[in-house]
Amino acid sequence: MAQLIKLQDYISRYETGIYKYPPRFIRMKRKQWEQWKQSWEEQKEAYKNGKLDDFLWDDSQEKRGSFLNKLTGWFHRKNDLDLDEWFEENKSYQPVPQSIDQLKKQFLDDLFQVQILWASSTLTERSYVDSSFYREEQLKFLLQRLPDTFLLLYKPIFLLKKAPMEGDSIILTPTEVFLFIFLEEERDAVFAEGEGRFWMKRTQGKNSPFVNPMIQLNRMEAIIRSIFQHNSIDIPIKKIILSRNGYIDFPSAPFGVTLVDQRNFQVWLKKIQTFSSPLKHMQLKAAQSILQYCKTNSISRVDER
Repeated sequence: MAQLIKLQDYISRYETGIYKYPPRFIRMKRKQWEQWKQSWEEQKEAYKNGKLDDFLWDDSQEKRGSFLNKLTGWFHRKNDLDLDEWFEENKSYQPVPQSIDQLKKQFLDDLFQVQILWASSTLTERSYVDSSFYREEQLKFLLQRLPDTFLLLYKPIFLLKKAPMEGDSIILTPTEVFLFIFLEEERDAVFAEGEGRFWMKRTQGKNSPFVNPMIQLNRMEAIIRSIFQHNSIDIPIKKIILSRNGYIDFPSAPFGVTLVDQRNFQVWLKKIQTFSSPLKHMQLKAAQSILQYCKTNSISRVDER
């Protein structure tokens, strides 16, 4: 699961400790998953041996809550995680997963919400999150399907010479930087290269012009390169145009641009998911340098009281 280090202009605890939180998140996630799996296997075995009436939540609040507390026990620590309040406010009593795949999905869905918490609060400050981000499928995809050592900035707002500019998706891997643009609307749509500022979207005989995605990608690349140059950071930057449910027709795609659509999406994703590398110092330095140029809006938690 990739790590959300910046969400739009929200305060992020990664801003206050980029060298501390990424490795901590990886350790905690692995520990938590083992606890979830162990608790699930224990309950499954108890049901198999007749010690439980059913391998589902009991109607009583007490029994339903006891299993949840086991699964989320590690979150209930009053140190810098500050997640007690979140779990108390967001408890959901779901059926006990019937398979390991269901358990993984429930685990990642819960962790997705925790990621948004980390990307919108610190011990002393917090930002008000637009509820639509909890339903943002592209955000969930990037976080849940990519490796733990990938660091994501999602729609960050850059402040350059006091002029704000919203980016798209930026992912820092241990060895390179990916700049993402999603082209996803109707299923099986064709996104075709056009002339100048516009491309064409073709769906069932209908053609609709839209702004050339390379304009935004090139703009983001220029910003990141400028930041890296200023901070003596040398990491390759790659641009990706992604359409999981459509097709991209871009025959003149320049070097350094990867096209991912229905035809090669699964192969590309598998290659990314099998990438194995620890966090790198240069990667964290790059993340820190980018965060310094991102806009942040937050309020003091003391002021809320």
